[in-house]
Amino acid sequence: MSHSHSIKEYPGQVLGVVALAASVGAFMAMMFTPKTGDQARSDLKRRADMLKNRTKQAADELSETAGKAADQSSATTTRTKASLKNNMSRLKANTKETLAKNKSDAKQVAPEAKKAAEKIAEDIRRNGEP
Repeated sequence: MSHSHSIKEYPGQVLGVVALAASVGAFMAMMFTPKTGDQARSDLKRRADMLKNRTKQAADELSETAGKAADQSSATTTRTKASLKNNMSRLKANTKETLAKNKSDAKQVAPEAKKAAEKIAEDIRRNGEP
């Protein structure tokens, strides 16, 4: 059985990979583009700011997603709890009803069972067998 993983399961790793990829890209661009020191520093600062903004955006999205997941989990827990409580109440009521019916049935059958037992006992006394 295979199990696929979602990006949402590993948010810290995803942010790390994004940051690393952006850093490597910025470094490679700086190394292979013939620019003056000021231009290279300016480009590097611009790319670092872009990376910072993307990382903040990803963190904000992750935070929002986590908040939504927590809210959904809480709502599901509340619904499940209410459903279990309702089911337990119905089970308790059904059990009481069944016990009351069984008790009533036992009271109705008891006199007949007693008569049958007395007859068997009498047959045993007379004949030695039922």
